[in-house]
Amino acid sequence: MPETPARPKLPELAASRFDNISPAEQKLFDATADGKDADCTSLSEKDRVIQAERLVWLCTNPDASAQVTYRGVSIVGAQIEGELNLQWAKVSFPLRVRQSAFTQTIILQNAHLVSLDLTATSIKDLWAENLVTERNVILSAGFKAEGGVNLTGAKIGGDLDCDGGQFVSKSQRPALNANGAKFEGSVFLLGRFRAEGGVILVAATIGGNLECDGGQFISKGNIPALDASGAKIEGSVYLRTGFRAEGGVNLVAATIGGNLSCIGGQFVGKGNIPTLSANSAKIEGGVYLRTGFRAEGGVNLVGATIGANLECDGSQFISKGDIPALDANTAKIEGSVYLRTGFRAEGGVNLVAATIGGNLACIGGQFVSKGDIPALYANSAKIEGSVYLRTGFRAEGGVDLVGATIGGDLECIGGQFVGKGNIPALSANSAKIDGSVFFREGAVADGIVDLTFAQIGRAFQWTDFESPNKAKLHLTLAKCGTLWHDQHSWPSNGNLRLFGFVYDQIDDRASPNADVQLGWLHRQPQVKFLTQPYEQLATVLRQRGLKEDARKVMIQKNKDQAKHLHWRLEWLWYGFIGKAIGYGYSPWRAFWISLFVICVGWFVFERGYHSSLFTPTEDKAYLVEKDGTRRLSKNGTPQISGDYPKFNAFVYSAETFVPLLKLGLDEKWTPNAHGGTTLNVGMLGLLGFPRTWGSLLRYYLWFHIIAGWVLSALWVGGITGLAKT
Repeated sequence: MPETPARPKLPELAASRFDNISPAEQKLFDATADGKDADCTSLSEKDRVIQAERLVWLCTNPDASAQVTYRGVSIVGAQIEGELNLQWAKVSFPLRVRQSAFTQTIILQNAHLVSLDLTATSIKDLWAENLVTERNVILSAGFKAEGGVNLTGAKIGGDLDCDGGQFVSKSQRPALNANGAKFEGSVFLLGRFRAEGGVILVAATIGGNLECDGGQFISKGNIPALDASGAKIEGSVYLRTGFRAEGGVNLVAATIGGNLSCIGGQFVGKGNIPTLSANSAKIEGGVYLRTGFRAEGGVNLVGATIGANLECDGSQFISKGDIPALDANTAKIEGSVYLRTGFRAEGGVNLVAATIGGNLACIGGQFVSKGDIPALYANSAKIEGSVYLRTGFRAEGGVDLVGATIGGDLECIGGQFVGKGNIPALSANSAKIDGSVFFREGAVADGIVDLTFAQIGRAFQWTDFESPNKAKLHLTLAKCGTLWHDQHSWPSNGNLRLFGFVYDQIDDRASPNADVQLGWLHRQPQVKFLTQPYEQLATVLRQRGLKEDARKVMIQKNKDQAKHLHWRLEWLWYGFIGKAIGYGYSPWRAFWISLFVICVGWFVFERGYHSSLFTPTEDKAYLVEKDGTRRLSKNGTPQISGDYPKFNAFVYSAETFVPLLKLGLDEKWTPNAHGGTTLNVGMLGLLGFPRTWGSLLRYYLWFHIIAGWVLSALWVGGITGLAKT
């Protein structure tokens, strides 16, 4: 049999195919055949040129590519001239072009490669839509693209490594576009990475991390600096120390299997677009925007789901326009939210309707509102743990916790709250707080502290307050367990509202006695009188066994109410009658007044009798002569029969005064309206004023009887409790 002719070696195939093979091309064919690097760095600039068509031939010609070893094609230090077009090509070996330069576009659309390595290589454009690689794509360590890299829809079997790469777009296209791409490994845009024109990872799938530490991202036009909206990232996203984005980072609706860590990152937005948008994102781990983190333009976490903590200690959030500096409206955070020492938000923090599985800790944080947005806005938020607004905390523009649910305490110890316009210093209207509320140890409120309708499960403490004259405390229809306030912390007169405020007990340190607590009640506005605060205080004192203090409170209630009646009908009770018996709480006052009136009547009736101003009521009281005329005494007055009941001034006074006392004497004697000398009453007589001493005595008797009915009813009603108010 004839022998099969030997297959020409790669250099011989190239020589038979091409004329004028350059020294660099010769190195390429020789080194590739031997499985070595085609190192052209020692050649002159003229000799290191490789024509792109010859590299394409090497990768696509069956005879040529058959002689490429498993090490593939490796070029170092060459210049590739012409367009490198491997569109739809299937290259079965690694392709490495390092420390080299391409003078025209690289086209890898729909190509299938084992791997691509362009380390430290400069190119014009790279069009690699729908590229498939089995391993890594490396565009790192000095790689530079002046025109953009397009990996839209690409499927990369390993990492996309752009560590230290430079991507510059000279049009409106992104500097790096991997829209819809799928990466089995991680994406590295870190170190000295720089993208002028934005990076697009929209709807991309990344099997590892997205690491951008130290990277520089600069947007162009409407393209964000980094857009990974809708992306699915199995690992974490790192935008940490040295990272800088000018134009916004978009993670809207992204899914992140690990953490979103932006520790030390710098984010600068454009216009009113948030500098970091992760609204509706799902983050299995924590979100770390702390320790040097700075966002100029707002951070948007609206509707985001965070599986661990949101940590912003030591960070700066500065909004632009009307958007909040940090917006986590309706976000769901499984862990805690930390906005502590060093944190500053210029433009407000929005946690409206957010769910927080741990604490909201703002110890030492600084919150400054813009416009009508409160400095800290957590309306209707649900917080499983406690809320800490203490020790260096300051909110300029108010804190809104209206309708919030707090599973622990609301601690405002040493915090500073400054209202703005119609925004209260702190509003927890209708909030439900299972623990306690603490305003103490130097807390400051410049404006309204509104706890109207709040439900506080344990204690409410308002003590050691600084500048209490600036605060207005509203506890209308609120409820708490234990109340503790001190006199030095009371708001100024008229700045305390207590109507409907219900509490179970008063702390021993709050001086639970009538004198002190009435001083607290008197800080309420005096425009309209409200009885409930007095009745609530009396109930609590009575339950402590302080019945006398409770009695004092109820008496003071009536006294204070009398000041607001202004001579209306009720004043007869509150201003006069009720006062006589301590408003039902000192019923024996009426009894002693009654005795006094009886004694006065005794004296008056005694004098009247001796002045012949009393006459019997019956004719049989008089002695008569045989001719039927009345027998007269020496002074000319009719003589009284010895059988007729004798007049007794004391008995008469007592019987006419006490309604139920019937001794029969008042029926036998009555003042004679025509008796006694005439009074000089002048014109008063025309008004019905008594003209004689007898008629004046009769007027007094009527007063005596009426007073008896009134005072007897009062002291009897007071003793039985019917007259208490």
